[in-house]
Amino acid sequence: HTDDIFCARGTEEVVIPGRVMRVPIVVLADESAMDVAAVYMPCRGTREGGEAWAALSEWVYTRKDLVLAGDMNASVARDDAKRTPSDTALRELVDEGILEVVSKVGCTYARAGTALDYWLATPDCAWRWESGEIRKGVSDHEAVEVQYDRELIMRRHVERSRFRAER
Repeated sequence: HTDDIFCARGTEEVVIPGRVMRVPIVVLADESAMDVAAVYMPCRGTREGGEAWAALSEWVYTRKDLVLAGDMNASVARDDAKRTPSDTALRELVDEGILEVVSKVGCTYARAGTALDYWLATPDCAWRWESGEIRKGVSDHEAVEVQYDRELIMRRHVERSRFRAER
């Protein structure tokens, strides 16, 4: 929606230098507040990957209203034959319900033939988003789109208001 304007509501924070940056935002259309983190994790199977995933996991466990987007360099696919420690770390965050995948899962990195790029969110925030398309030709990775679903939020707000009025 063109009228869904996101506005920074604070100062950006480097969570993991060179890997994760957080920006607190507010959706002006419905005044929802959340943090959006841009992520670029180390290549799959590297030593640096384990340290970065441990730091990211520790940080994510303490968050609410969080959206992560970017090149995770890890796969959530259960049938990925190239399972690495990075894949396991990401899969644990999803399996434990700490994060939900809100974007389509498909091949986003042709050279490896797998999905490495995602939009993820904490469960309290994931329902606000709906998956978009995977766009080809952006770089050596494909672009993964999501859309903020303001109508869904407004419908839930109306339903809650009705429920409270009926009580």
